[in-house]
Amino acid sequence: MLDFLNNTLGIIVSILTILTVIAVPSIIIKKKNAYRKGIINNGSGVTIIGDGNVVGNTSEHKDGTGVALNDIKNIVQILFIDDEDFNVVKMLKKAGWKNIKRIPDFANLDIIDLKNANVVFVDIKGVGIVGGYKNEGIGLAAAIKRKYPEKGVILYSGTLEYNIFDPDIDAVDEKLPKNAEPIQFSYLIEQYGTPQN
Repeated sequence: MLDFLNNTLGIIVSILTILTVIAVPSIIIKKKNAYRKGIINNGSGVTIIGDGNVVGNTSEHKDGTGVALNDIKNIVQILFIDDEDFNVVKMLKKAGWKNIKRIPDFANLDIIDLKNANVVFVDIKGVGIVGGYKNEGIGLAAAIKRKYPEKGVILYSGTLEYNIFDPDIDAVDEKLPKNAEPIQFSYLIEQYGTPQN
């Protein structure tokens, strides 16, 4: 009986060894090919799609298959809608964010810059006028979030002269003072440019 169990156990170990030799290289090759294509699953159900439009969360990749922050900085599309030059845009570019664009205003929510953006920062004053939004940037930001719910939409302003009870304010993901530190803008880009699946 003991010989039978030893033989059976030996056969099982042999089969497992053969399967490991066949399966592990196949998994490694698939992961490498997926990484080259820009599609990674880090084992927690979070997928990274490096097409410039959707990027998965990469903050904790213990298995080494995730995309590093520097890679995210090359992928995430960031749009600032502001009628004035904004120093944070320049500082974010210096910090390595590659795909940042600032436009002063627009009327059509189907413009390519907006369609391509993962994260949209909207100033409250001086924008949304061309599109006829009654509350300027607040109305524009709410319209963007309603049309593109997958995008991170952040309102920012250098003034506190807006109606905090405006229901459109609650439509956006975050609010930030215009004089916030660049690291706060960067954090929000990382948070909303890399959505959880």
